[in-house]
Amino acid sequence: MKSALISNPPYNMKWQAPAFAQIQPRFADCYIVPPESNANFAFILTGLEKNERCVFLLPCAVLSGGTKEEKAIRAWLVEKNLVEAVILCPDNMFESTGIGTCIIVLDKNKKTATTEMVDLRQKYEEEMREQNGQYGGASHTNRTYKKTVKVISEETMDEVLTVISERKDVPGFCKAVSIEKMKEDRYTLLTSHYIDMEEFEETHRSYADIVKD
Repeated sequence: MKSALISNPPYNMKWQAPAFAQIQPRFADCYIVPPESNANFAFILTGLEKNERCVFLLPCAVLSGGTKEEKAIRAWLVEKNLVEAVILCPDNMFESTGIGTCIIVLDKNKKTATTEMVDLRQKYEEEMREQNGQYGGASHTNRTYKKTVKVISEETMDEVLTVISERKDVPGFCKAVSIEKMKEDRYTLLTSHYIDMEEFEETHRSYADIVKD
């Protein structure tokens, strides 16, 4: 049975690389140690060392840009065909922050040479939640707030699993992207960079009628 990991690690935290980190198994395969200024990719490589399949909920910052080490690790993940899917989540899904997040699915035993890009930013429902104050004096910590958050329905989750397994292309929602295409685009994993725009045809009055008005 394949080992699997589901992880929502702390975001963008600093860490201290151990002595001789470059020869540790988790970093040795890609010959790159993540920068100490940000541990996001340290979590990713550590998870991959111990598991065949990993699902990470991370900030969108991991999808593009970053330091030279982060760019190199992202390129290595793509070239090794480890990125099964990238799912862009709606904002405001957490009670305590509105930071943009994504889900990255990594698999050492992929069956295809494409990565499924999925955009869920418009596929959400809203629900009201109560939250107790966490900081400040008693006037805050003893107070219960109401906050609207975005959630993903079970139906949408099933739809995402289907498009990943079937490698579907749906304008405005998802697209299967080849390693060659990601390489051409400097290994960015931003879903919006690849998914085709959804086009709508709108009818309106003739320009002659508008001019008469």
